[in-house]
Amino acid sequence: MLNVLLASASTGHDAAQTAHESGMLDSLVTFTIDVSIVCIAVGMLMCVIRLLKSPHLADRALAADTLGVELIGLVILMGMRFATSAFVDGILVLSLLSFAGTVAMAQYIARPHLRHKQVKSNEKLEDLA
Repeated sequence: MLNVLLASASTGHDAAQTAHESGMLDSLVTFTIDVSIVCIAVGMLMCVIRLLKSPHLADRALAADTLGVELIGLVILMGMRFATSAFVDGILVLSLLSFAGTVAMAQYIARPHLRHKQVKSNEKLEDLA
């Protein structure tokens, strides 16, 4: 059994080395990155539609957060596609801005609930007085 596993591993390694030498592997990676970029672009379009047509504020916040994550993924894929590390700083900035935007939206959504609780507590204090 061990001989069969070693033979298949050796054959697989030889096939991978041949594919890499012929350039097939590079074209497959490029094709996969291109397909991924298209998929993320379609996802971003759906998030923009959800952001514009959503009936609830929480849905819009979730769409904006997802849009930020997809934008980060798109920049990473573009860096892989162009084989450069120049986009790393942009990815870090986008990550920080996306996080800050998500926190700000969460506080904005929670604000009416806090006001409602504050009004109730003021009414209780007036009832006690």
